[in-house]
Amino acid sequence: MKRLIPLFLIFIFCSNDVAAPETGIQNLNKEFEPATTTTTIFDQYLSWDNFLIAWEKTLKEGPILSSEEIADTEELLELWEWDGDKSNTQNQYLYEITVNGFLCTRIYNSMGWALLDEVHPVEKNYDVHHTYKCDDTGDMYLFGSPFNYENSWWIYQNVKFDWETLDCDNPCATRAQNYASRFKIELPLDLLNN
Repeated sequence: MKRLIPLFLIFIFCSNDVAAPETGIQNLNKEFEPATTTTTIFDQYLSWDNFLIAWEKTLKEGPILSSEEIADTEELLELWEWDGDKSNTQNQYLYEITVNGFLCTRIYNSMGWALLDEVHPVEKNYDVHHTYKCDDTGDMYLFGSPFNYENSWWIYQNVKFDWETLDCDNPCATRAQNYASRFKIELPLDLLNN
């Protein structure tokens, strides 16, 4: 057994010479880099302002009514004024009109609105409320009051909006419910029966 003790000691001493993996810190020169996050706050007011600035740049030249067209339009608007309460629909002047093949019925409460691609010649604004509903799905509306221009009667109908036509600063977002363009009222052709 005495012979085994020296061998055992040699074995223990030799085993300490075995290479051990490095446990020290590698690359002591690297600086500490904390984790970072960025938070972007969406400014809804700025984005709407940016949208309107870009929208105004795309407005088409609106119609300028002659004095005769203004007089005809004012006469129509007096007849067109809603008479009675909201249940009195069938007795309204121009309760139904046809635009682009759609038979459109007058709306008592005009809560929906659209941005027009030009300034309305009577209402003097490019955002107007809806006045007619043209389908049961609620996808087709007419906007603003009718007006006489170049021997025809006109109103605005909603159209699909294309973002690619707008050069808008970032952030850019819209609040508009609809977008509309001018269309001729087909029937009746003479709304004043002159």
